[in-house]
Amino acid sequence: MYYQNGSVLVGKFVDGVPHGPAHYVWPDGSFYQGNVENGKASDTIGNYVCDDYSYKGSIKNNSFDGEGTL
Repeated sequence: MYYQNGSVLVGKFVDGVPHGPAHYVWPDGSFYQGNVENGKASDTIGNYVCDDYSYKGSIKNNSFDGEGTL
């Protein structure tokens, strides 16, 4: 799905909401790869990468959950 802000999400949708394995890319090239639950990143081994750093680990409700590495 293409978003109005230029982002792209590739993944499974349930009732029009992202849910399941997904790959989300922002217009600046940053990306999240991992599980999405009810439209929010939630995974024990999610992967977020941007120009400044990368994070691999626990992500819950679109936030780093403290159990990962930068």
